[in-house]
Amino acid sequence: MPSDAPPLSALSDTTRQQISRLIHIAPHRSRQERIVLISQAMKGTPYLAQPLIGSATTPEELVLSWRGVNCMTFVEIVLAASMSLTVEQFIHALIATRYSHHHVSFRERRHFLSDWLHGAPVLCRDLGPCFPYARTVEKTLNLKLPSPDNGHDTSSPPTDRYVPGLPVKRRHITYLPTRPFLDDLQAGGVRRIVKTGDVIGIYSPLAGLDVFHIGLAIWQNHSLYFRNASSLPEHRYVVDSPLDDYIRQRQGLIAYQAIP
Repeated sequence: MPSDAPPLSALSDTTRQQISRLIHIAPHRSRQERIVLISQAMKGTPYLAQPLIGSATTPEELVLSWRGVNCMTFVEIVLAASMSLTVEQFIHALIATRYSHHHVSFRERRHFLSDWLHGAPVLCRDLGPCFPYARTVEKTLNLKLPSPDNGHDTSSPPTDRYVPGLPVKRRHITYLPTRPFLDDLQAGGVRRIVKTGDVIGIYSPLAGLDVFHIGLAIWQNHSLYFRNASSLPEHRYVVDSPLDDYIRQRQGLIAYQAIP
């Protein structure tokens, strides 16, 4: 167990019971099946915009229980629970999922979805290169560029960050443009690559972000759904949304597959 993991004796009974309920779902099924069933059990969990504790000025705390989730913590919890059979294993897996190098700190937290392809351990493989119409762009993540529409002087060097206290990082992001993806989805090609339980990120066209929302791919009756912790006013809980409707007005998406 990582040195940053708390002793089991430090957990409240409520936290231990909450974790136990998830990790005891379908313990003998494959990881992919567990991702589906565990995330199904979390449907209806309330949306909470900032469920974690820690910032550039506030010490990071390992949050193990949840009264609500945002899109990132929802998927983190599901992935960690899907490879755990004991509470101790869940704590270890959640630290490895949420933080690079098993170190609970604000700077090591995986703030961007593409962080899951980097650091240690690597959590996912990128499905983007499997699609012939995928596009790869270079981004400077965390850099918030000034906009002439908000009165900023665009001639001066940008200093704003999406996540204050974190450095910027150059990264190549591969995404699937919406129109060819929807055509491929209708033709049946997507189903050969994207499986139930894969991670879906809604691509952001902004230079400093890779995605603005994430969730899980769920196939139901030949239709692809997006299981996500929705912040939309009509939901504000974990819900299944038709993926084609969700991305129709977006620029594209990112698809990752959790490493077994």
